[in-house]
Amino acid sequence: MTTTQNGEYTSPTNIFHPARPLRTPPLSLLLTAFRALYINLSPWSENVLFWRFFRGRKNAQAEIEGPYYVLGAPFREVDVGSGKAVLATKEMMKENQPFLFTGRVTTTDGEPIPGALIDIWHANTNSQYYFASYTLRGKLHTDLNGRFEILTVAPGGYLGRAGHFHYIVTPPEECGDLNPVTTQAYVCGGNNEKELDGDFANWFRKPRYQNTVQAWSLPSSSTSIDESDRVKSHYSFPVVNTLDAETDEAVKRWNKWLEAEGDGEGVKIEAGGYMGTTLTKKGRWL
Repeated sequence: MTTTQNGEYTSPTNIFHPARPLRTPPLSLLLTAFRALYINLSPWSENVLFWRFFRGRKNAQAEIEGPYYVLGAPFREVDVGSGKAVLATKEMMKENQPFLFTGRVTTTDGEPIPGALIDIWHANTNSQYYFASYTLRGKLHTDLNGRFEILTVAPGGYLGRAGHFHYIVTPPEECGDLNPVTTQAYVCGGNNEKELDGDFANWFRKPRYQNTVQAWSLPSSSTSIDESDRVKSHYSFPVVNTLDAETDEAVKRWNKWLEAEGDGEGVKIEAGGYMGTTLTKKGRWL
């Protein structure tokens, strides 16, 4: 990622239309399998027996990568360097309603990190991951304020785990003194972090209460019980009548985008959530 003279960020050229259902090349799946074997055997990487002593000590938000990562996910940015991306297809958002996941990447001193690379993947609302295609997988960069906005659907939980977003944050080259981090952002019913107490991942590390998404929902504009209400009821997201100015502006902007895309049949954002991510300095251990 490079910076232009006017301070705007540019991304690599392999940018695809947001949420386009691209097939996963067989070679990517093969390389992913070899990579998974290597990192899960390595004591210094994702081996669950050693993870807490190495990677897990570099960042309080660090998480085990898990078995569902796939190499080669495309960039999903709506506009280059905007920090805004779309993961879910229009069909998914019709069925389950959009969820706006927002966040900000900062240093431990609270300074924003523009141009950080985010590689994100998650299950659909029915708790299913996609492997044959890059559905609900993609990359984007944070904007000049370190923020990102991802339009997708709410992730479903499975095996006693709360629904969650997986993502890897890699700092830009000019921030070479910072560690990358692999983390998960949990979408808990009613924002109740105690849902994480039953997570089997707790066998390998302490519950990550700090990784709970602060979710919200808007009063339904529907006149009947539809999928929008089902999703909000399922998660019991707190209903708010007024969003903060930044989130409110984002929701209005994305709703205009959804309307302009067409075929949405009046689909609008009625739920979302925020979680900040902090990158730590290299050489420091928790």
